[in-house]
Amino acid sequence: MNTTDCLLRNLQRIPTETAIFDGGTALTWSELCERVGRLAAGFASLGTAQSGRVATLLGNTYRNIETNYAAQWLGAATVPINIRWTAPEVEYALQDCGAKVLVVDKMNWATAAALNPDLLASLQVVWADDGEAPDSSHHYDELIADHKPLPRCECGGRDIASIFYTGGTTGRSKGVLLSHDNHVSHSIALIADCALAAGEVRYLHAAPMFHIADSLFTHVVSQLGGCHVILRQFSPAALAEVVEQQHVNVTVLVPTMIQMVMLEPALADRCFKVLERLFYGASPMPEALTKQMLQRYPELELCQLYGQTEASPVLTILPKRWHGSGDNYLPQARSAGRAMMGTEVRIVDEDGVAVPNGEHGEIVARGPQVMQGYWNREEETAAALRDGWLHTGDAGYMDEQGFVYIVDRIKDMVISGGENVYTIEVEQVLYDLPGVAQCCVVGLPHDKWGEAVHAVVVLAADADLTEAQILEHCRSQLADYKRPRGVTIRQQPLPLSGAGKILKREVRAELSD
Repeated sequence: MNTTDCLLRNLQRIPTETAIFDGGTALTWSELCERVGRLAAGFASLGTAQSGRVATLLGNTYRNIETNYAAQWLGAATVPINIRWTAPEVEYALQDCGAKVLVVDKMNWATAAALNPDLLASLQVVWADDGEAPDSSHHYDELIADHKPLPRCECGGRDIASIFYTGGTTGRSKGVLLSHDNHVSHSIALIADCALAAGEVRYLHAAPMFHIADSLFTHVVSQLGGCHVILRQFSPAALAEVVEQQHVNVTVLVPTMIQMVMLEPALADRCFKVLERLFYGASPMPEALTKQMLQRYPELELCQLYGQTEASPVLTILPKRWHGSGDNYLPQARSAGRAMMGTEVRIVDEDGVAVPNGEHGEIVARGPQVMQGYWNREEETAAALRDGWLHTGDAGYMDEQGFVYIVDRIKDMVISGGENVYTIEVEQVLYDLPGVAQCCVVGLPHDKWGEAVHAVVVLAADADLTEAQILEHCRSQLADYKRPRGVTIRQQPLPLSGAGKILKREVRAELSD
């Protein structure tokens, strides 16, 4: 299988139907296929070969979709980079994956310009926006105009189609290797499990398109021959306007976005009375918000997706019928759903042995959507993929009907506003600040973001750091969503286990008292 098979199929079946609508830009499937072939040729002219890397630093734009498919058409891998990262974080990903091409838009140009000059000089930078390209960069539109369509590379299957960077327990991001088979099989399973109809989906890319939570639907919508509608900048008002005007019937939102919309009832009505299906996930959904949605919009098909980047990303699905209604909220609505079609999920103990229903353990899964591994991370790959099973690092239990309930995150990951924050990375930044003797980063419940990053710091005997100084240090080193929202400076040493590890559960308990 190849991720671009769907483009050729749509070219045969529905060449004149709209593939993409992005403000003033509308492309048919015929036009999209032509542009993808030309852009692939343009990337090849810049030195990208089969198995190469094309990195993107793009906001929500149709160019995300074109770049994704052009790289994969060429046999290269797309590397979507989080646009909320600072320049040092972007540098790490670019150097780690070995990208030679960086596609960047005006909104993210300042970050690209702040990259290490030697690294920047080694890249073929593509200006993917309107207007004249900055010096020493190539213009996206000219790459398309100046090249004839390139025949598609004969690749696919287990060949790498994309690399998504995520945080890791070592404090550094890891590149998740997803193959053509991963993406295609995942898309087909999701379509079948959710009974999505071919040609009837008008999907809105409202969540950040660099994020796997939205990126997964690029392949789903293209497989269905639906229409990709792009929302450049999220706000409740902008969401309502495009949903109404473009008759959008499907989208995915993280709970934070849903909550923002629900705070403005008139706009919420304009969105959720038009939408037919709303997927949600990437962070915990407050139960009160779910009940409110069920009560106010009984016709809206709510569907929760649970998983992780390493699974392309979906592992379990909770469709509306297991949510119940506003008057009859089902117990299963508190779960993450059941295994997606073609996927096996188990709860296992520390030895990898399945535990009985109702007992807590680690959630593990296997299926055709599970990653090939981490780029250049053999030990981490071996730890995550054991005996054919992906170990998620999430703790939970399963009931007698196969519903999975998540009770904790073994990896101490914090999910804030739908973004994964790995505490060790933040702790390393804190330890770089002179005067910090001990530190611990945990997630605390937050009404808006689901969780907020919180730092607990023990100062050295001669240090007199303030909370403001600690927060300012983090501001210069970390993306906004990774930064602590609060700091507790304590006098006593942090509680330790017998092995010398900080007991974060005890720290959380103290903070919640």
